[in-house]
Amino acid sequence: MTARGYPKSYALRRGVILRAAVHTTMLASEPALGGFLAWDGTDYVLNNADGTYAAITFDGSDIVGVFFDAESSYNPYVSGGAYDIEIFFRGMPPRLRSLAERHALAYNRQNYQCRSMALITAAFWSVDDYLTAAFPWEDVFRHGAHIVRVELLGDTDEAWQEWREAYQCSPGQLAAARALFWRDLSK
Repeated sequence: MTARGYPKSYALRRGVILRAAVHTTMLASEPALGGFLAWDGTDYVLNNADGTYAAITFDGSDIVGVFFDAESSYNPYVSGGAYDIEIFFRGMPPRLRSLAERHALAYNRQNYQCRSMALITAAFWSVDDYLTAAFPWEDVFRHGAHIVRVELLGDTDEAWQEWREAYQCSPGQLAAARALFWRDLSK
């Protein structure tokens, strides 16, 4: 992290591929994991089962991520105030906003005040080699992006160790996940 404290887009891309490889490997022995992570075309969708959701769209070099954290003070159910999704997209280029509308926001729809609408508590997008947002990185992370904390480590030893522990991978499962990871990267 260097550009104003935001993570590199490259780390997120590799981290998402890493988690998907571990997750896919573990689905064979733990089918119940299927509800926590999904790919829908170019959309990476997470449900932490703790009230935190994410949808991240990868389109060429562009990335748009939107998050909902039930505990966030930006959650309109918690804050009770007026809710305006536009505050999360200030400064986002129009082409990325369109990408968010067509993809990522479709996964964060909820009923609020008798209307079905996208509810988010944080968002980020790519600019050059980094992620950026309308808010400081610490706020984006606290209000939802924490769900991709390990993905943001990329494919480091630390990330491999975290996923090994989180998924309780055997050495054989970890080896299979590594093979899948490297195969996916070579595409």
